[in-house]
Amino acid sequence: MNLQTKFHKDQTINVAFRVKNAPPLGSHVFQANVTIFELIQDIIKTNLLTKFHEDWTINVVSRELTRQMLTLHNARRTTAITKAHHEHINILTKFHKDWMKTINILTKFHKDWMKTVTSTVYTRRSGMMSRRADRSEILTLNSATSLALSTDTMM
Repeated sequence: MNLQTKFHKDQTINVAFRVKNAPPLGSHVFQANVTIFELIQDIIKTNLLTKFHEDWTINVVSRELTRQMLTLHNARRTTAITKAHHEHINILTKFHKDWMKTINILTKFHKDWMKTVTSTVYTRRSGMMSRRADRSEILTLNSATSLALSTDTMM
């Protein structure tokens, strides 16, 4: 991390050095425009690199803490919890809280989905039962009628 910070400091010094040694605006207009363009480009690079390093730090912290949590704890080696550890834990805690909100949403969705599926299955079975009852009544009527007809013909 110190190497990256040093790189950013050196880049800031280089930008300041170019501005200080830029030719006066009246002598060569084209040369001054090129210097200003280089300066703006260096500032843009610095902002992009800073943003990248902030994101990269979060990724590294997440990966490192995950590795520490998943490996077995060595009883002989103890590490002191520093301020940096607390900051890393806070980042992961925020991530964990956001993740828990997602789980709550998914759980609610799952509960609603279960109600819908249960309702569909129950409705389907109820409908089948009522249709079966109708069929059995018809069959009973048909068999009684045919039985009555058959006894009439026998007599």
